[in-house]
Amino acid sequence: MKSILFVTYGDSFRPPMALYILGHLAKDEGIELAVDSAHVKDGVGEPVTEKAITTLARYGIEGGTEYCSQMEWNMYDIYDFIVYMDDAARWPLFKIIGGDPDDKVHCFSEFMGMKGTIINPELTRDYDLSFKIQKAACEKILELIRGTRNE
Repeated sequence: MKSILFVTYGDSFRPPMALYILGHLAKDEGIELAVDSAHVKDGVGEPVTEKAITTLARYGIEGGTEYCSQMEWNMYDIYDFIVYMDDAARWPLFKIIGGDPDDKVHCFSEFMGMKGTIINPELTRDYDLSFKIQKAACEKILELIRGTRNE
């Protein structure tokens, strides 16, 4: 079973939202996948917002009260893939894990052929657009996972 960790800078709900989307897509394809989320900022993470849960439900995906845990250095060895959600998380993430010798770390927007941070629906109020972007990126992540399943 492959494992993936979504990482954000603060206590954003975007990693848990992507977590539910990717988990749903993997389950639909019969792929066993462990998915989790973490943040690099000190403190306790926030749960997925009600608006995000409602958006997920509208697309047939069950959301919950997932919190981002605090990122720790040993998580690098636990997960097969580590995907940071926003540019603000990149350097703090590398500071925590000390580097990426196994090429596990990716930016979420890379899977969309973009650079930088994906939109934050808390700022844009466009949860449907955020969902569609995250789903498209999660589909690309699933392609990557399919290609490495037997490794």
